[in-house]
Amino acid sequence: MKDNLRNIHRQALELVNQACELGYVITIDTVPEQPLAMGNHTMVVNVRPARQLDPVTIAMIEDEAQALADLDDKDEDEDWSCSHCGGPMHRTQIGYHNQCGDCGRMERVEREAP
Repeated sequence: MKDNLRNIHRQALELVNQACELGYVITIDTVPEQPLAMGNHTMVVNVRPARQLDPVTIAMIEDEAQALADLDDKDEDEDWSCSHCGGPMHRTQIGYHNQCGDCGRMERVEREAP
């Protein structure tokens, strides 16, 4: 029994690795059948093309330490005071705008290409 389980697990991992090499993602789910009861299910296999990562994400994966340091670096060569009232500017969560802590004004951040 354990040998069968190990063999199936090994074959599943080989299939997943082969799919990754060819640019696909495999999903195996269990779908409940009627009547709902323990063990009354069907296994469903789906295969789809893998999503392509954008260049910024690839760079983050390749140099995670630098990407994290860049996120923590709030003192870049940007002006962190509001051009309208002079109040302190804060980066929004999305990161494409700065928002003034005093008047709420939003200013777009010009980003350099990776």
